[in-house]
Amino acid sequence: MRHPTLIKKPLFFAPLVPEVLNDFRLTPFDRILLSIIIQLSKKSGHCFANNNHFAKNLGCSVASVSKSINKMHKLGYISDNIPNFDNGGRGYLRSVRDDIIYKADCDND
Repeated sequence: MRHPTLIKKPLFFAPLVPEVLNDFRLTPFDRILLSIIIQLSKKSGHCFANNNHFAKNLGCSVASVSKSINKMHKLGYISDNIPNFDNGGRGYLRSVRDDIIYKADCDND
């Protein structure tokens, strides 16, 4: 059996902001995925990672990732979910609401 390539060192810290943590419409998987998308969106305002990337690194199916992202889009956490034609159409550009990214950047005392 071939094992997926696992992340061997922490690449970043992905905080769970209170708004996301306390939204019980989201499953624990949704919250983890959203926190990763938030972290990946901080630098450029968009997350460029595709569903295959998330599925591989979170140990789930692409369908699970797609379902979760669609839910986040419907709930208003992700404002864009458009094809990334710069990547040969293999992924999507996703933007997280600016206020969520701001809260993730702030120190919560």
